[in-house]
Amino acid sequence: MSITVRHTLFSLAAVAGFYASVAAQTLTDPNAPSEAARDIASAASLEAAPPAEGLIPPESADDGPPRIDAHYTAVDNSAIQNAEDDSEEPPIAGDIDDQMTAGEKSNAAHDIDTHGAETIVADNAGEYVGDDWVYEDDASFAELISSGTWLHRGRWFSQMEASLVQRSTAPRQILSDIPLIFGTQTFFSEAMTTESSGFGYEPGLRVTVGKYLGRDGENRDRTLEFTFWGLNEWTSQHAIAAVNPSNESSLLRTPLDRGIGAYNFATAHQYAYESNLNSFEVNAKISRRLGRDQMVLTPDGHWERQCAPGKTPTFLGGFRIITIDEEFSFDAQRTGLSSITNLPDASGTYDIDAQNRLFGLQLGAEMIQQHCNWSFGVGGKIGGYANFVDQTTTVRVSDTRTGLSSSSRDESASDVQMALGAELKLLGTYQIRPNIALRCSYDFIYLQGLALAPQQLDFNAAPQPNVRSGAHQFLNGGSVGLEIVW
Repeated sequence: MSITVRHTLFSLAAVAGFYASVAAQTLTDPNAPSEAARDIASAASLEAAPPAEGLIPPESADDGPPRIDAHYTAVDNSAIQNAEDDSEEPPIAGDIDDQMTAGEKSNAAHDIDTHGAETIVADNAGEYVGDDWVYEDDASFAELISSGTWLHRGRWFSQMEASLVQRSTAPRQILSDIPLIFGTQTFFSEAMTTESSGFGYEPGLRVTVGKYLGRDGENRDRTLEFTFWGLNEWTSQHAIAAVNPSNESSLLRTPLDRGIGAYNFATAHQYAYESNLNSFEVNAKISRRLGRDQMVLTPDGHWERQCAPGKTPTFLGGFRIITIDEEFSFDAQRTGLSSITNLPDASGTYDIDAQNRLFGLQLGAEMIQQHCNWSFGVGGKIGGYANFVDQTTTVRVSDTRTGLSSSSRDESASDVQMALGAELKLLGTYQIRPNIALRCSYDFIYLQGLALAPQQLDFNAAPQPNVRSGAHQFLNGGSVGLEIVW
């Protein structure tokens, strides 16, 4: 087909389209209202129309004041709640008294009922207004507040708790034993181990400060929070002495090295163990809130707003730092035997400092059964960490005859190990006020991949400086405190 023919066909098509549009406009009624006018007319008809049957709020009692002649319009529940939740300073329970004038209070036909945490709203004619209704002139109404927004209402929150926590001891290791001789055979009976004295419950502190970042379309709070937990310091010590120092066979020995002076054929052994733990974490959380309240008609004819208890799951992820500092000392004494067994007086000190620095990520979840004024639930966390370990050892062994022993030494070592942490929590709360809650919990914490101080004991004459790790630590304890929202 030639270019001229194609151009001709295109021109004809364009002309046909032009005339078709002109014909369509001609057929349209020039007096028909515009789209905006139709919208206005539709809105006017809706406003003039009486409310649908079954949607009118309950009327006042016959002996009450006359009912106000006003229109109620059904609206979208979620739109109202979102608008109320996003207001700068929405009222909480009790604010209705401040928003109603004295005349309005005196004209109310019904009492303002509260059930659980909620305020019931009445207009100046005593009519109750439910969540599904908005009065056309809402200047005389307090804002509706559901229990779903009554709790955790604010921009910031803080939790302060005092705790009592117990931790497990170091892996069991024999420090001292006593020889038992049967004929030509010598056996050793353990006299002191690293578990001879355990750790009790020690006081500590947990503080959380967080900020509400906003609420999403699925009625979930998004928060960012920082938590410090620690200031727990555990100490334990134990000492033993030879029963009959004049009998050489009853003197104390150590299986760590049978040949080292002062620690073998000693009259006394003792150890002291100190440990402390601090935790710092930053978490982002997503928490579901309670659902909307229900309007319930009581047998006496009053409408009451009742909260809707339910499960409120929470998911979290964040970064955590755990520090564990430990000191362990193992001392020996030999005194008063020079005139009996020809053994000189001697002493020995073995001091170890071990530091664990755990850096890692964690994930967690909570499931809370939330009621109007109280809740209970369970939560857990699990994380993987890089553990930066340092240990320093100082050994001093001396006696009055030879002076400083060749067993004296100073050494240090560092290493990086992988560690695992897991936490389980049982918790409960009770709302004292809308923004103040009493909290209590019981926690279980397990840490694996640690280098604890007693593990570093080594009486070899020329040991290679290293770090012994792979130990675990188990902690458990309760806490009680307050949560404040503002």
